[in-house]
Amino acid sequence: MKNNKKLVMGSVIALALSVGVIAPNLTKAEEAALETSKLEIKNEANNQIKKDVQAELKKDDTKEATENKADKEDIGKILEKKDDKKEEIKPANIAKVKKLAPVTLTNNKNDAKELQKAKESAKANINAADLSDFQKAHFTQKVDNATTKEEAKQYQIEAQDLATYISEVKFSLPDLKEGQDINEIINSFNKALDKAQVDKVKKSVVDPEGFKEDQELENLKAQTKEEIDKLDLSQVQKDHFKSLVDEAKDKNAVNKVKEDAKELLDAIIDAKF
Repeated sequence: MKNNKKLVMGSVIALALSVGVIAPNLTKAEEAALETSKLEIKNEANNQIKKDVQAELKKDDTKEATENKADKEDIGKILEKKDDKKEEIKPANIAKVKKLAPVTLTNNKNDAKELQKAKESAKANINAADLSDFQKAHFTQKVDNATTKEEAKQYQIEAQDLATYISEVKFSLPDLKEGQDINEIINSFNKALDKAQVDKVKKSVVDPEGFKEDQELENLKAQTKEEIDKLDLSQVQKDHFKSLVDEAKDKNAVNKVKEDAKELLDAIIDAKF
């Protein structure tokens, strides 16, 4: 009521001044009082406008919340979430995001640069290692595919360790036996990509007969697993027998696994009839 009176009085004063009912030659005290009254009226009007706008917005939010939620007890929570969203899009918060974004991009760029530097260093060290072009290309490719600095470094270490191991094995070899070809042996070393393959080359030199038997056993295992795959057995049964083939220590053990697989198939066929 008090605010309404101010608005009415202000309107009356303004109207009176505009039509000359009230003399414009007021005292300084009266002019000051009039200015104060005008300011109060203006502030009250602005505040009322704000309240009206907020009330309308609240109505819209409440209407939306009510339409989207049957349970009216949740309306308060929905409006609260809307307020949170309004908080998120405040200019100050937007400024924070814009300020932080370049930092994130910079960090990503720095990480990419560090990874590239690590790769270049790793490849340089691999290229300097005492390895064949084939071996260097193998490890260089692994470095190129690395996604972390640590991974790139690990491939470099693997390459250097392999080079050291090959060198040690070469120096440990005895004199070649009759019929052994030095160029063939060197070529085998140059194709080795891990210590297990290097050991095979070494055995081919130190124990040619044993190496030959190993190769024959490996070939038999591969052939036997192919035969097992062709049998009318379930995949689980095939995988079981193939794992036994891998574990076999000699040809007899491999052949025994193949026989067991065939016997199982025969038993299954007999059971059906």
